[in-house]
Amino acid sequence: MRSARSAALLVWICAACAGVKLSPAQESLRASGDCEKLLLAADAARAQGDKKLGAALLEGCSQESFNKLLEVARPALALLWCGRAQAVLGREGKPGCDFKQVGLLKESLRPKLSLGPPDPSNTPDPTLVATLEAIGPELNLIFAADPDVIVGKIQITLEEQTTQGFTTVTDPSGHRRQVPSTNHRKVARCQAQVELLSKTRTLRASEETRSTSWDAEPRWKIPAHHETPPLSDDELKKKATESWLRAVAKALWLSPPETVDTDDDRGCVAYGIALNAQSGNPDAAAERRGDTAKIDKCETILGEPKGGGIPVP
Repeated sequence: MRSARSAALLVWICAACAGVKLSPAQESLRASGDCEKLLLAADAARAQGDKKLGAALLEGCSQESFNKLLEVARPALALLWCGRAQAVLGREGKPGCDFKQVGLLKESLRPKLSLGPPDPSNTPDPTLVATLEAIGPELNLIFAADPDVIVGKIQITLEEQTTQGFTTVTDPSGHRRQVPSTNHRKVARCQAQVELLSKTRTLRASEETRSTSWDAEPRWKIPAHHETPPLSDDELKKKATESWLRAVAKALWLSPPETVDTDDDRGCVAYGIALNAQSGNPDAAAERRGDTAKIDKCETILGEPKGGGIPVP
């Protein structure tokens, strides 16, 4: 299957490059194998409407050299390298990035985003504010009355379960004994509605603690044991809320909102990802199918040629 797929891809590349005549300088550039220069040249060719030339140039960039370029690049730039290759060669083209690489890079991008209530006049949810103060800086998330991402009121519940069973206990003489025990499990569940891809979704997270207790067993001189849970109820609820916020952050990194701030390369790349996700078209941002002023601004920030858009995977 893989060899057939590779053969089909080779045929596609050859077809794409058919009739493309490179200048001596372009031939020299392709022969150099310098992926960075080749990607930039291919991207410039695409921006001028010549993907065949771009594909011909990228024949000089091996997947191995491309991977090395990604390894040393910041997430925003690495996603641009992935996108520049994809915009010329398509999703299955080589060199290129696979879905796993792209997912990890999106998680590492962490653009600055603000979370807040649907109505600026609403009283801020104290749980959301407190959690953002605690771990927001780590996730690059802040609270705002007029937010990028709308979040509903956080709901937290605590459930306690007990089950009967047996556990192994060592008696004073060193023998291991089976004694009746009670297993305690506490679960804190956190949920709230969040606006993702222009839809309201309910995201959930939970944390739990477990402990075991048993009564004294006189036959073997085993004393009673009542283990204290490792976390108090309040600590468990706090931990569940922080897990929920991390889940929200991951969802937003993979599918950022179009309202993301575009004042730096991370924001511009995130905006490009948002355009692709919202439209269902992997080339929407590269084809400038978004806010013209934002895309013009991002072309400058990202060093894209005029008309290049925001090429991201």
